[in-house]
Formats: sequence, structure tokens, C-alpha cells
Amino acid sequence: MAFAASKSDAEHLRAISAYLNSSIGRYLTFFHCVHWGVERTDFAPSEARTVPIPDFTPEQVAQLAQFYRQLSDRQTAELASKQIPLFKGQSEKMRPARATPEQEQEIRRLLDDEVERVLGIPPHLAIIPREFMEVRFQFLDGKSSVPAAMQVENDALARYAQCLARLLDDFARTSHRISISHDRDFIVCTIEITDKKEPIEPTVFKGEPSKEDQQLWQDLRQPFSQWVYVQRSLCVFEGRKIHLWKNARVMDWTQTQAMLDADSIISDVLTYTGETS
Repeated sequence: MAFAASKSDAEHLRAISAYLNSSIGRYLTFFHCVHWGVERTDFAPSEARTVPIPDFTPEQVAQLAQFYRQLSDRQTAELASKQIPLFKGQSEKMRPARATPEQEQEIRRLLDDEVERVLGIPPHLAIIPREFMEVRFQFLDGKSSVPAAMQVENDALARYAQCLARLLDDFARTSHRISISHDRDFIVCTIEITDKKEPIEPTVFKGEPSKEDQQLWQDLRQPFSQWVYVQRSLCVFEGRKIHLWKNARVMDWTQTQAMLDADSIISDVLTYTGETS
């Protein structure tokens, strides 16, 4: 996103540019501009005016503008040394090569960290726009063969489990033991409520699914049409344990999804009217 104004407003515009290019700025832009990320990644000036922008304090303007200049200087140094630039904002003629996904991810992470720090955005809120832009945004225009649909890694499973445990612990005021057994096709997450008060570190391991688990996963796969199948998830309550069967895709094991799963589990517990053991 680019802006133009008088020289006296330069610092304020740098701060706004840093904010709108962060994940939270792009997240809000996506929901306020009709064509953003759908047909094309641009928007009309009238739409831009609807995007929420904080009323920055002078200190926040100074900090964000300074960080903006640091990123700009870093980009200029990359261009001067003939290396791959970190931004994709230049025209093709000015770019010696295309930025790599790793470089884009790194510069986005630095920008997000600084914007969240300066604006005081708590981590449990900051993760929502970050994961939306990193994961859900990939599925625009009907795309399916994207990294978000690929097999999830152990690190992501650990973050999911830690987030889920924290939310359930805070609600129940007691600790939950979470173990995640992953296979190539599906993952089983087991949640057990305990009498302990201190947090319990979740465990993630590669398990050998039993024949019963494999058959259950096949039964959850239902045909929708001749060429389309729906792979359902499953939640089972067993005494003090809860078992979740889900796909082994990245999109199903994000921290945002952990928030949704925690809400669903808490809702099921509160509305349960049957017998308890």
C-alpha cells in the first residue's frame, strides 16, 4: 500500500503504512474492501477510508515511522548489493529477482512484532490476523493446493496443544493433559482433565493407528458426489477424556482453530444433560 501527502505528514504516513502492511492491517483491509484478495489486491480510495486505523499517539507515530525507515534502509541495502529484495513493492524493472517466501515471511514477522508491540496488542488477539493471513488467505479464488492444505508439522501441533490446554485450564481452573498422535492422513488429539493445578506440558508423537482407528477414519469419509468426498471430523467424550479426530492439514491445527475447538468443547460440556462418571 502506498500513500502520498505533504512533507509535514510524512512521519504519520510512514506509521500508517507500517500498520496497514502488517497482518492486522491487511486483515482489516480484507474485510472492508470488496476486491481485496478476491479479484485483485487493490481497492478504491473510498474503500480505504473505511479501514479502521488507530488514533496514534505522537510516541507511536515516532516508533512506527522509525521502524518503517529501518525496513526501507534494509531494502535499499539489498538492492545496492544486487541481492534479492525483501519487499515485492518495486516494479519488475527495478527488481533484480523475486523475493523468496522465506524473506517475505521474515520481514512480515518483524513488522508484525513491532506493530503489535507499539500498539499493545495482546498475543491472544494478535494471533488471529496473523494466522488468517498466513493460512486462510491462501484459499482465495478456489485454490486448494496450497501450504495450508499440506501435512502439519510437529511444531504447529505443539502450539495448537499449548493454546488449547491454556484455554481449557483457564476455564476449568484445573489442568488438562493433552497428547497428540499423528499419522500421515489423520491426527488424534486426546484431552484428559486432571486434578492438578500446575500446567501440564502437552505431548506430540507419531503413533501407529490401530485397525479400529483406520476403519473409523474411513467411515468418516462420506461421498458428496461422484468425484467429491467429505472428510468429517469427530469428537468423542469418554469419561474424563475427550478425543478429537481431524485431518492432518495445517489449517486444522492452528492456534486460531484451538480457540474454536476450546469454545466447542466448553459449550458441549455446559449443555450436556446426560449422566457423568
